[in-house]
Amino acid sequence: MTAPSLPDPPSPGTSRSRHRLGEDLRVLAPAERHLWRHPLMWLGTLAITAVPVLYATIYLGSVWDPYGNLQRLPVAVVNLDQGTTRDGRQVNVGRDALAELRKDPPVNLIPYRTEAEAQAAVRAGQVYFALTFPPEFSRKAVNGESSGHGLLHLYTAEGTSFFASRVGENVAKTIAADLNASLGTNRWEVVQTRLKDVQQGYRDLRTAVGRLRDGAARVDEGAGRLASGATTLADGTRQVASGAQALHQGAENLSGGVNRLTAGSAKLAGGLRQLEAAAPGREELAPLRSGAARLAQGSTDLAQGLGQLGTGAGQLSTGAGSLAAGAKRLGTGTVQLAAQAPQLASGLTQLQKGATQLSAGAGRLAAGATQLDTGTGQLVTQAPQLASGLTQLQKGAAQLSTGAASLADGATRANAGATQLAAQAPQLVGGLQDLGKGAAQLSGGAAELAAGAQAAAPGTPLAQGAQKLQGGAATLAQGIGTAAQGAGRLAAGSQQLASGTTSLQKGAQDLQAGAATLATRTGEAAQGAQRLVAGSQQLASGATSLQKGTQDLQTGAATLAARTGEAATGAQKLAAGSQQLASGTAQLQKGARDLQSGAATLAARTGEAARGARRLQTGARDLQAGVNRLANGNEQLKGALGQITAQLPAQKDLDALGNGATTLATRSGDLAGGAARVQNGARDLAGGAADLKGGTAQLRHGLNELYTRIPASTEQLGGDPGGLAQSVQVQETKTAAVANNGSALAPYFMALALWVGVTLTTFLFPYNTLEERGRGTRPLARVLRKAAVPALVVTAQALLVVLGVHLLGVDYGNLGGVLLTSVASSLTFLAVVLALVTLLGSAGRLLALILLILQLAASGGTYPVELSGSFFQWLNPLIPIADTVRALRATIFGSYEGVYAPQLWRLAATFGIAFLLALLGRRWLFVPEGRLRPAILSDGQQ
Repeated sequence: MTAPSLPDPPSPGTSRSRHRLGEDLRVLAPAERHLWRHPLMWLGTLAITAVPVLYATIYLGSVWDPYGNLQRLPVAVVNLDQGTTRDGRQVNVGRDALAELRKDPPVNLIPYRTEAEAQAAVRAGQVYFALTFPPEFSRKAVNGESSGHGLLHLYTAEGTSFFASRVGENVAKTIAADLNASLGTNRWEVVQTRLKDVQQGYRDLRTAVGRLRDGAARVDEGAGRLASGATTLADGTRQVASGAQALHQGAENLSGGVNRLTAGSAKLAGGLRQLEAAAPGREELAPLRSGAARLAQGSTDLAQGLGQLGTGAGQLSTGAGSLAAGAKRLGTGTVQLAAQAPQLASGLTQLQKGATQLSAGAGRLAAGATQLDTGTGQLVTQAPQLASGLTQLQKGAAQLSTGAASLADGATRANAGATQLAAQAPQLVGGLQDLGKGAAQLSGGAAELAAGAQAAAPGTPLAQGAQKLQGGAATLAQGIGTAAQGAGRLAAGSQQLASGTTSLQKGAQDLQAGAATLATRTGEAAQGAQRLVAGSQQLASGATSLQKGTQDLQTGAATLAARTGEAATGAQKLAAGSQQLASGTAQLQKGARDLQSGAATLAARTGEAARGARRLQTGARDLQAGVNRLANGNEQLKGALGQITAQLPAQKDLDALGNGATTLATRSGDLAGGAARVQNGARDLAGGAADLKGGTAQLRHGLNELYTRIPASTEQLGGDPGGLAQSVQVQETKTAAVANNGSALAPYFMALALWVGVTLTTFLFPYNTLEERGRGTRPLARVLRKAAVPALVVTAQALLVVLGVHLLGVDYGNLGGVLLTSVASSLTFLAVVLALVTLLGSAGRLLALILLILQLAASGGTYPVELSGSFFQWLNPLIPIADTVRALRATIFGSYEGVYAPQLWRLAATFGIAFLLALLGRRWLFVPEGRLRPAILSDGQQ
């Protein structure tokens, strides 16, 4: 091969400068095709095409899942644990731990007898690390003292395998964690047992303190009652001492008041008996009740009779109207008859029928008139009697109202006196009851004082005085009790008297109101009765005329009916008869009109009488109800007066009350002397009781505070041994998940395999060697021609790598993205290597290998680049393999949210820069025609 030479600069006059790119490519094509005449070219191409996929799959297969094959990792284990005794039972933690490990061994456990043998095996490389349970392992582990933990010995050889050493650390930590959890569970059970004993002790202590507290509370309450009683006794003695004189004066006043009460009670009893005798009884009120009942019944009968009369008057008015209409038609007919005599024969038959109907109507009218005459006769007879009775009833009601007013006035005065007596009597009773309570308290205090004095100093003047005081207090209490009983009976009698006089007053007022109403209603009824008398007389006169007219009408109608038949044969008498008939018909019409007017007047007067009778009936009913209320109230008043008279205290009770008041006045003087002596003792007793109450209160407060501070129950320890030993756990959420270690390293080794494949093409394709015919070609044509076939080869490499890694077990999240990234990366790497060779010649291949080494360290394929040195961190953004690794991670696992376009743009920029640099290369070699060979053969010849 000739030495490399620079191309001659093109002459402006030559035609080579005008060659087109296509012509340059056609010039370079034959030499490139001649390369494939060498069998080694085909074999080399196949070899370098397969190398990247073999590199990636073989290396990934070797590290595919190391953690899944840890059971084959040989590890030495030694158990020297001698065990220990805990709570009377034998414990061997090392033996138990090995038994659990052999159930599911994390590594291949190989037992050794001594720790030295195991460590020697590690140093010899027979095992990767050794685990030893020392002799005192159980004793120290069970004790759980921080100054002496149970130690699990781990012996590693990092130089033999750093990864195995890390596995040994993890296995040892896992065994230690399991042992700690087991020991923690045992300690938990012991703590729970001891805690139950502590809880029972607290409960017993709290119960005992509670009993002491309850006893102290009862003592405090007793001391409080004692202090309160002593204070009350002292106050009572002061009140008794200061009020003894007032009691004596009050007793004298009471005696005088009792005398006046006795005299007033006698007068009251006499007056009540007179009032009871004067009040009318049931027999005296019976005629009044029966009279009111008869009046009510009579008014009811009157209303019913007037109703019947109104009905008859209405029928009479209707019949009279019919009569007037018939008479009118008769008059018209007679005129027509006189004018139309020839037609009389044919109309006589119709006249006979009308006469028959007229006779029947006149008969009914006569019957109604007879009933009307009979009713009006009865009304005329009874109306004056009703008016006279109502007048007398009005006078009696006025007298009754006057008497009721007098009775109400007397009842009001009696009620005022009884009310005043009833109001004063409870005050007397209350005062006597309060005095009785004070006397009872005084008697009780005197008894307690006498008992205390007798116990403290028997036979002394103090004890004798206390006994006398007790006797006087008892006598005083008895006398006050007797006076209170008498005053109570007086209060009860006065209340009954007030209640009876109240009922009497109400009954008298009701009687007065009822009498006034009765007088008013009877006056109205009397006026209505007088109008009824006048109307009934007019009605009787009209009824008589009506009866006479109807009789005449009936007679005429009968005669008309009888003579109508004869009229058929006596037509010659028709003219004269018709004249007479016309005259009689006119009179009949006038009588019918008079009858109709009288019937209407009768109906109107009967309606007014009926309304007056209904008002009379209502007043009579009100009168009867008022009379009944009056009689009932009078009977109740008479009964109440009898009860009041019976409840008045007897003379002997009043005498006993006076004697008790006298005794009270006498004993009150003795009470004052004893009260002074009792007052001194009560004062001393109150002071001592107050001191006792203060001490018991302090005792009660202290015991109560102690009781509240002792817990009623101690809480159980929450959780469980596992939860307490590992209270916090990590909850991992994965994104861009990876199946295993081999899958995680796939992007890294795929990128390296593609770079290695491109680098291997430099050993087969002569990138910077041309035949002499290509000396005049342009750089663009040279670069395109030299890169055409290698581009196909590296594309095939990329596709094979993608397929091989997938067959190894890597699943692609974005297959299109993986293919695009792999092909783009191979072409970019080819442009970089081509630029290095065209710029540096054979040294470019060496630089490509150096770049492979740098990119292995700076790409961040195995560890994050941040864990590398600053130089590699600076270099990472500049190398294309780093972009390939990131893009493959995004397309395979979905890392970086699946975004890989920025990396492809960076690869495209790298491709463009490298391609431009390749065009600038001048390290071209030229060989004679037909001497262009594969690079591997050219290097061998050189």
